[in-house]
Amino acid sequence: MSLLEKFFKLDLCMENINIAWKSKDGEPHYESTPVGAYIFASTGCDGASFCIIPRHGDETFENSPVFNLSPMDFSSGTVVWASKNFEDFLRLTVLFKTAWGAGLYDIYNISETEFEEAIKDRNEEIKTWNKSKQKQLKEIINSIQSILPKTKVRYDYDYFINSYRNTDNHIDLEFKSDVKMHIYKLGCYCHDD
Repeated sequence: MSLLEKFFKLDLCMENINIAWKSKDGEPHYESTPVGAYIFASTGCDGASFCIIPRHGDETFENSPVFNLSPMDFSSGTVVWASKNFEDFLRLTVLFKTAWGAGLYDIYNISETEFEEAIKDRNEEIKTWNKSKQKQLKEIINSIQSILPKTKVRYDYDYFINSYRNTDNHIDLEFKSDVKMHIYKLGCYCHDD
């Protein structure tokens, strides 16, 4: 069973980590959704969601990158690199205690100190929540950790930055409209063909 399938089997409300719903069928799609994108979860707000862009031959999505999609956010781009694969997406979710870890904190463009401060700030925010909400969050994080492969790798700033730098992040995306987008690292470049 793939990690994505295990994620779908988690029968928990995940709103405390900014996931309003999970989708096994990869819907819905917007004009700004890349062709072939598999949408696996959404924040439930303005179409903001998380998708996997499958690499050739990767039927389980284990080695394909994850992106944050924000179809209504025209100021900063609608497609933003989140992680090199779904496992790293979940590890970032556990670390930041939100599915928006990579996008919200722009982790690939900040220093190690800023990375650590972002985690600290999120933990401080959580302390202001009521006990019931904190308990729900802990249950979600523990459930996600239970499906992740056991490893001795330390998932910290150095891991994610090196993983990002050493991953082939070049992907050409196509959309239903005539616009094509070229993504390399976090840069999104739109052009009409």
